[in-house]
Order: sequence, then structure tokens, then C-alpha cells
Amino acid sequence: MPKRLIKKYLPAAHKVTEHRSLKWLGVILHDTNLWHLNRRSVATAFFVGIFSCFIPIPFQMLLAASLAIYFHCNLPISVSLVWLTNPLTIAPVFYVTYRFGLLLMGQDYDASQFIWSVESMGNNLALIWQPFLLGSIMAGLIFGGAAYLLVRLLWRLHIQHQWLRRKALRAKQFGNHIRKSSIALGAQAKQKSRDIKNEMKNSCDTLFSKEPSTHLKQSNADVSETSTEKNSAKKPD
Repeated sequence: MPKRLIKKYLPAAHKVTEHRSLKWLGVILHDTNLWHLNRRSVATAFFVGIFSCFIPIPFQMLLAASLAIYFHCNLPISVSLVWLTNPLTIAPVFYVTYRFGLLLMGQDYDASQFIWSVESMGNNLALIWQPFLLGSIMAGLIFGGAAYLLVRLLWRLHIQHQWLRRKALRAKQFGNHIRKSSIALGAQAKQKSRDIKNEMKNSCDTLFSKEPSTHLKQSNADVSETSTEKNSAKKPD
């Protein structure tokens, strides 16, 4: 998972360390292991936070912080995720965990016994605490474990995607380099070919410009020689 996206939604460090439920932990909160953003730390923090939010106790942030300190995982993520159970969601979440506990214990649910609200659950805690606590713990372990595995999977996929993108970028850059080199070599070959053609043309022009004078001189020499022979032939012995 991208670190920038996670940092964008994390609370500021001073808000976590100065929170009234955590402030008393003091220098323990300044451990660098509690602020790392890596695959193991973030995945473990998701497990801790989601597990803690299912536990039906007050001060869930304190539980999450304690587990984060014990497991050396990201503290802000751990304490932020406990707010998945808030005043709007706590009643339906705990109702589901109670029903889940009944299912695990093999008991039947009698809807006529309770009016489902936070106050009613508190009044009937002696009757429901066993399936309620069992269902909450098991739900926390299941959903926390699923979150842990999902975060590690998404992080790994993100790393693979980044690696493939860098590989494609390097291949593209290499292809551009080869293309530019080919263009440069082609231009050099064309220039060399033009130079050879110009050199041959100049050589031919020089050769053809000298040949007429050479033939003329040879012809004049032949004429002179012929005239001399004729004159010699006409003289009496």
C-alpha cells in the first residue's frame, strides 16, 4: 500500500501522544518502532486495531495502544481503527457478535428476552456475557486476521506493480536509446555515403577535365612527328 495514502489519513503524532487515554504512557510512545510505515508494521496495526474495536470494554484505545507497544507496530493506525465501533455502530456490531457467540456455543436465540440497546445489554450482561464475549473475541480475531492478510497482500501487489512499472519504464528508456542510436548511426551512414559520392564526383570531374588536354598534346606530338618524317622523305639523297 502506498505510504503517502496512509500518511494522508493518519492523525498527527502530537494528537496521539497527547490524547488523554494515552498521555500517561509517556516516553514509551516515542519508541520509533511505533511510528514505522512498512508492510509488517501496518498489517499488524490493522490486526491490533480491528481486534480491539470488537472487544466490548471501555478505553479500547488503551487496549490498542498496549497491543501496539507489545507487537511493535504502528501506533496511530492501531488506535484509529478502534473507532470503527462508535456510538452509531456499536449496537449493531455487538448484536452481531452476540449472535455469533450463540452460534459458536450451539445455543438458540430468544428475541423476546431483550430490547437491543446499549442500556439493555448492560442490564442483561449476566445472561449474555459468555456468548457475547466469545463472539466478540472470535470476530476480532477473524476480522483482524483477514485485515492483516489483506494488507500484506495489497502491499505486495503494490510493490509488484511498482516493480513492473519501473521495468516497463526502463525498457521504454532503453528502446528510446536504441532508436536514437539507430537514427544517429543512420544519419552518420547517410552523411558518409554523401561524402563518398561527392569525393567520387570530384575525382571524376578532375579526371575528365585533364583527359582532353592530354589527348590534344598527344595529337600535336603525333602530327609533329608525321610532318618531320614527311620532310625527311622529301629531301634528296
